[in-house]
Amino acid sequence: MNLLLLVPGDFFAPGLARLTGRRHRHLLDVLRGTAGATVRVGLLDGPCGEARIRSAGPDETVLEVALSAPPPPPSPV
Repeated sequence: MNLLLLVPGDFFAPGLARLTGRRHRHLLDVLRGTAGATVRVGLLDGPCGEARIRSAGPDETVLEVALSAPPPPPSPV
């Protein structure tokens, strides 16, 4: 399962997260994220869901996050 992993420190308001650095670049360069696009996300050790890219600038990406699904079971590997 491929998803963008978020940590509690990414959230700056309820349902809003900010990415900078390596994960920001990965979202833009590898996942080709643009404003308005939806990506799958998961909170570290928590639920999964979707996020809409609210804005994607040169230094940061702001996401509107909705976490609604339980985390996947651990891999047996």
